Order: sequence, then structure tokens, then C-alpha cells
Amino acid sequence: MYRGYNLTDATFTQNALNYQYGKNLYEDFQKTIRPSLESYIIDNGILDAEEIQKDWFPEVNAHIFISHSHKDESLAIALAGWLLNKFGLKAFIDSCVWGYANDLLKILDNRYCQNNKPNSYDYDKRNYSTSHVHMLLMTALNKMIDKTECVFFLNTENSVSIMSGIENRTLSPWIYGEIETTRIIGKHLPKRKTINMFSTGGVLLEKAADSSLNIAYPMNMTHLYNLTPEILQQWEQRFKYGGEKALDALYELTQPHKIHG
Repeated sequence: MYRGYNLTDATFTQNALNYQYGKNLYEDFQKTIRPSLESYIIDNGILDAEEIQKDWFPEVNAHIFISHSHKDESLAIALAGWLLNKFGLKAFIDSCVWGYANDLLKILDNRYCQNNKPNSYDYDKRNYSTSHVHMLLMTALNKMIDKTECVFFLNTENSVSIMSGIENRTLSPWIYGEIETTRIIGKHLPKRKTINMFSTGGVLLEKAADSSLNIAYPMNMTHLYNLTPEILQQWEQRFKYGGEKALDALYELTQPHKIHG
């Protein structure tokens, strides 16, 4: 990862063409998912975590990591389509990964955690299986954040909120984990061009249902660069389809816009 952006509004990217471009990327990723655990068993019923992670949470080649609330999935897909259509940049949408966590967990629980009663699970076994799946998930997300050059955080009312006068809180542990990762990992200078190194990161917050357990996580956004619709539109006007060179143009355009405080 080289740089992170706090994207405050991406609604201008929402149209049928951009969404279709993004949806095609999303569906290509989905095709890698395998429905059975049989091939993951090594010996004596032990599962191969490396093989599960490769199939369920595969690493893909992408320029940009889009971090977002699950409620903003369609917006993230349209943004990914816009980036591909306008600049030839491939974006990884984080829900492509964590969207499958519950599916994998259900398969494991049905096989290893059931009690004698129908639709009943052993509490301790269920906690154990959940810890494994969540570890696989977070590891996969961390790898993708480290591998991509940029992180775009979709900062919306679904992801970031003000609670009791306290700004920048998230109710999502996944969002909190992603943003903390962007803040603390080492930043990698792109090999293609010598440019000054700046710190990067991401920010996220997500509202939870009132009946759910809610834990508010603090969000540190000081390492992010502001990204507005106006900046994105300037980027589009000044630089057309060009892959990684388009990212260099974005870095130059956004240099004065880093968040302070």
C-alpha cells in the first residue's frame, strides 16, 4: 500500500454502465468460490487453512482496495466500475471477501458444531469455528490492503457516524480492523516512478441494528487524504484511461488535500 483516501461522496459514479462494469469484476471474483469442504481435508478430518484461504478469500491483482459499509455495496460496485471504465484501474471491493465469511462458517458449523437436536449448535464449538473463519478473513483482507497501491474508504453515514457528540466512531469491527491496518502497515513506494512517500490509511464506521451488540471503535483519519467528487472529476478531465499512470496523476492532484488533526 502507498496511499489512502477518505472519499466523502462517490454518488456521481452511480449509473447503469459503471455498475455493470463493477458487477462484472465482482462476479469474476465470485466464480472462484468453491462450494465444498471435502477437498480441504488433509488427515483425520483436519482442514487445510491455506487451501481454504486460497479459494474462499483469494488474493487478486488490483490497484485499489475499496473499503465500505455493507449498506453501500452498490455504491462501491459503481465506483469500481467507474475506475475501470475511465482509467483502466482494477478495484478490489472488500465485501467480495467478507461477504462469504458467513457462508463458510455455516458449512463448518453444520459439519462440526451441531448438537443432537436439529438446528442446534454447541456454544463452545461454535465460538471455536468462528474464531478460525474470522482469522482467515482478516488475514486475507490484510494481505489485499498491503498488496494494493491505494485504499479508498467510502465515508458515508452508513460507515461513519457521530455518537453523543463524539465524532468518527464505527460499530463495525471489520471496518475498524481494515482502517487500523492501513494506518500501521509499512507504506510501499511504487517501483515505476520515484515520488515522495506519504503515509496512508482509511476510515470506516458502520451502523448496527438496535438489537445487536454494539461496540464503538475509535477511528483515526489523520493519515488519509481528502477525496471529493470535485477532485475525482478533475482527475477524470485531466487524465483518461491509462492504468498506473492514472494513479500518479491522482497523487499529484491530491497532494495538498491531506487531512490534518
